[in-house]
Amino acid sequence: MRYRPFLLLEVLIAMTILTLAASTLIRQPILLHRAEVEQLENIEADRIASLTFTEIYENFLKGTVPWSQIPALKKKSKSFALPDAPFQIPPLLSRSINRSYVIETLREKQTDDGRIHRLLSIHIQIGSGHKKRQFSYQLNVEHST
Repeated sequence: MRYRPFLLLEVLIAMTILTLAASTLIRQPILLHRAEVEQLENIEADRIASLTFTEIYENFLKGTVPWSQIPALKKKSKSFALPDAPFQIPPLLSRSINRSYVIETLREKQTDDGRIHRLLSIHIQIGSGHKKRQFSYQLNVEHST
């Protein structure tokens, strides 16, 4: 019986087939990991937006937002900057993220006793550049004249 040595060409073909099979097995988990990280970033941005709205709502309740900063009906205010918030997805990433908001008055109603009610839309921007996310919340405020 005569043994034939492996030819270099046969080894290269076998390695190519092995590489193609391995790349299809490795590619899917990498894509799933990227999608999972993106979902976690969206969840964290949503959490920060909710926390930001809570801070803004607290400022309205404390009366630290003057009535003059609330725009008239169908108008928008200037953009108000807030301190950066920590954006963390342990152990993947940890950074700070820009926050700002704009107030828009959607509806206004004046009662017989002189109080003014305004329905506000708070537009919160989280992040900067191509990763900027926007969230909208509504808030009812009242002013006595």
